[in-house]
Amino acid sequence: FVDIGAARCFHQKQLTPNLLVSQLSELFGSPAKLEEMAAAMKKWKAAQATEEVVQRIYEACEWEDDGDDEMMFALPSGKEAAA
Repeated sequence: FVDIGAARCFHQKQLTPNLLVSQLSELFGSPAKLEEMAAAMKKWKAAQATEEVVQRIYEACEWEDDGDDEMMFALPSGKEAAA
């Protein structure tokens, strides 16, 4: 989630009470930043949901790609699914 801008992450050795308080203060003091992070998470969820729906349809129909079926298509990647 850090890679997509939806979270922040710290190694346990790095995290101090002061660092935690400063990070939380920064986030809670910036509604725009929280909205950006929420939007990033929504985009990720949308991409994951699309892939999940397509996979479930394939499974429900018991479709398997043997390479000869013109109707089969590859599952979209996360970025393609979100578009």
